[in-house]
Amino acid sequence: MIISVDHKSNQFEPNSQQQQQATNSIAFSQHTKMSRVLFIGNLSYFCEEQHLWELFSEYGCVEAVRVVQNVEKTKSLMYGFITMSSNQEAAQMVDLLDGHLFMGRKIK
Repeated sequence: MIISVDHKSNQFEPNSQQQQQATNSIAFSQHTKMSRVLFIGNLSYFCEEQHLWELFSEYGCVEAVRVVQNVEKTKSLMYGFITMSSNQEAAQMVDLLDGHLFMGRKIK
């Protein structure tokens, strides 16, 4: 699930039900205004920030990448966040990359 995250709130921390939704369905933000920050779900366990940076920077200007990892920092928890340079680029990333096959998994 690639969704827009409200950049005015502190953070988006999905609960276990939201994480399950992220790995099982495609859904888009219900915000009326698109945010620059995107939630990326269904990542490979072996996905690192550099991998996402390389993929998304092919299509726009990436400002920040964060892949959430387990406590030992040995593998991805299968989701992360990308900050694009503008709301328009973020919206374009949703259109271009939602469902894109990346490291053997369809990112959502």
